Amino acid sequence: QDDLARQFAAGQLAMMINGSWNIERLEEAEDLNYGITYIPKDQTFASALGGENIAVVKGKNTAGAWDFISWLIDPERLETLTAETGVFPPRKDLLESSSHWKTDDNLKAFIPIMEIASARGPSKDWPKISEALQTALQEALSESKTPKEALDEAAQKISALN
Repeated sequence: QDDLARQFAAGQLAMMINGSWNIERLEEAEDLNYGITYIPKDQTFASALGGENIAVVKGKNTAGAWDFISWLIDPERLETLTAETGVFPPRKDLLESSSHWKTDDNLKAFIPIMEIASARGPSKDWPKISEALQTALQEALSESKTPKEALDEAAQKISALN
């Protein structure tokens, strides 16, 4: 993702699929005319939501770990953390009550996209799923397979994991 943002900011790519954490890099680029929009679709728009997780693992200091999580997700602290890191808060109430994401045109453009986005489901097989999807994307973009052929093959690989 970082390399995509770098190439896009340098004018080497016509479009990219990325996230709000790269807006600062784009704003630093000179004479870059860009906008934020939905991922192109056939019938239904879709997008992935999130990517970070925080959990307490059974062990010596579960109470301390829970205290840290509780401290971290305090609304005021979480607003500062997410605003400074360029990501959106995982709490919809915080997104709605804060003006941070509503005053910047680039950030504001992500809000309706988040309404149709789905969180990635947890899967022990995610590395294999991701590999199948990335392979399909590369095959389609390099025209070594049609998009349908590449995605059908990826679907077969992913279905076989269940």
